[in-house]
Amino acid sequence: MPRIYEFIDYKRFVLNWIAEQPKGGRGQFAQLAKASGLHKASISHIFKGEHSLSLEQAHRIALHLGLD
Repeated sequence: MPRIYEFIDYKRFVLNWIAEQPKGGRGQFAQLAKASGLHKASISHIFKGEHSLSLEQAHRIALHLGLD
């Protein structure tokens, strides 16, 4: 897992984490959507666009990724 302190932007951290997952991270947006309570399309727009996560959504994703 990449170290979060090596990144300035949480989106780059998550995208890097996804890329390191088996099968290139296939299905990870669906897992992040489930963990955050968002639709898969919303997760895609957030991590590939200019939208942002709310603090609650970010916290849920952090827990899903095993961050403390």
